[in-house]
Order: sequence, then structure tokens, then C-alpha cells
Amino acid sequence: MVFCNFSGKEHKGYMFGVPRAGIYEEIFNSNYQEFGGDVSKLQTIKASKKGMHGRAYSISVNLSPLSVSYFIKN
Repeated sequence: MVFCNFSGKEHKGYMFGVPRAGIYEEIFNSNYQEFGGDVSKLQTIKASKKGMHGRAYSISVNLSPLSVSYFIKN
């Protein structure tokens, strides 16, 4: 999944619906330290049974301002 934050504001705990239970791992963040940003650790998130956006599960992610993040399900 790809999440884009085009605003200049950080969004902590932003909820997204996901199709399956399990662990979702961030594999890319454009605000990562290697790219001159301030994110030092990529996120690993366990999906919760709370439905969102028509999906049975959801994840809560932190989105840096003006950034793009890629997640995969493990």
C-alpha cells in the first residue's frame, strides 16, 4: 500500500482500512534519514479487528509531512 501526505502537517495515528489481519511493514518512507529526513525507524504495525473504509481490519500509521510511505503485508 502507498500512503501520501501532501500537507505540511504530520499525522499521527492515521487509520487506514486493510483487507487482512497480520503485520504490515513499512518498506519505504521518503522522509527517512537516508534521504535527508528525520525518520530513523520504519514502522511495523499489527492490524486490528477494527473495521475501516469498508475493510474488516485497520492499521494506525504515522505520516510525516510532505512524505510518501510504502507498506507491505508480511
